[in-house]
Amino acid sequence: MSHQPLAASSDTIEPLSEVGQASASWAAVSRSPLPGEPAGMRLPGCAPDERALLTVAQAMAESDATVAPGGELSDVLVRLRAAGSPYVWPHLWQVRAPSLDSPAVTGGLMAWLSEVPATGQRRCAVGRALHADGSATLSALAVDVLADLDPLPTRVRLGQWLRLRARLLVPASNAETVLLGPRGTPRLIPSELRPGEVRSVFSLDQPGMWRIQLLLATDGGPRPALEAWTFVDSEPDAAEALAEAPGESVAGSGSAEPGELLLAMLNAARRSEGRAPLRRDPRLDEVAQAHAEAMLQRRLTAHDAGDGLPSERLERAGINASLVGENVARSIDLRRAHRALWNSPAHRGTLLEPRFEAVGLGVVTEAASEQTMPGTETPGSEAETTAPAAERAVWICELFANYR
Repeated sequence: MSHQPLAASSDTIEPLSEVGQASASWAAVSRSPLPGEPAGMRLPGCAPDERALLTVAQAMAESDATVAPGGELSDVLVRLRAAGSPYVWPHLWQVRAPSLDSPAVTGGLMAWLSEVPATGQRRCAVGRALHADGSATLSALAVDVLADLDPLPTRVRLGQWLRLRARLLVPASNAETVLLGPRGTPRLIPSELRPGEVRSVFSLDQPGMWRIQLLLATDGGPRPALEAWTFVDSEPDAAEALAEAPGESVAGSGSAEPGELLLAMLNAARRSEGRAPLRRDPRLDEVAQAHAEAMLQRRLTAHDAGDGLPSERLERAGINASLVGENVARSIDLRRAHRALWNSPAHRGTLLEPRFEAVGLGVVTEAASEQTMPGTETPGSEAETTAPAAERAVWICELFANYR
């Protein structure tokens, strides 16, 4: 049984907003870290201040988006890329309250921080903003950094050679550079894994927006470690990332069964790139559903949520597959989860793998409290802005297999 190398996981990566579309606001290069002057609140267990995180945390505190349900991580992702930051899986915590110094706010912030993964190096920033009514907003931003990126240009010419060099902060047994252009399927680039670093050389052969992603094989399975956006013969513009993913329109069909809706979106996306549709396998469904529930229980979006890697879970279930792959995600609805997976180079590669013939789908819907929603949490009764009770967090597992 072999494990599909492009399997990857995402954590609440939502559709991109219009924030940061103006080309003048984009940094000339993507790189990390970007050291900044010590500023604001220092959170325990976090690395020293970094300019991009501070800039984005403060912008989120000052923006009207801080008090609007949904979309917060969309703004964070665009702002991070525009600032030249390659971090993936940002975690955002926000509260608007009469006083930010109250025990309720401090306690809620520390409880949230304790749940943010720290597989690599945790980096954080805090922004604060006062409002005309006397209340204040606090935005805390945290990322789990597996690797740092040497400067990679944001604007390039068609056919220009680029060199990616990443310095590893965690052990890795394999590394892949995945390129996703404005059209077509992701492209894997040979990458050289050296002690403490990864290197690759490539060129981009289409005008428009490219996502350049580094995928690392870690102890917990394959994980995106870095992602940079580069624009070929064009000015930076996030509009291309705002487009609906193929198949997303079927989300309005009102299907009573989430797995069937997810299957319809997935197969529509495959057909858009000339791939055969997948059949749903009840045996894979059971394994995928159990993993989605394990992720919710541990509040961890990963291939191994204490229940083993995909190939190990299939073996325990007595399923003999020659090729296995998996996408996992957490978002506020199935449509946004599908778009997030489609927009991620590694996830799209797994979704479009032509050798897969069957899929199992696991979906767990977690009711959010009035104080909590994916990407935005508001602790205690002092919070003036809360997510509506109807909001839900959705944890999904797409488990792919070939039996031949």
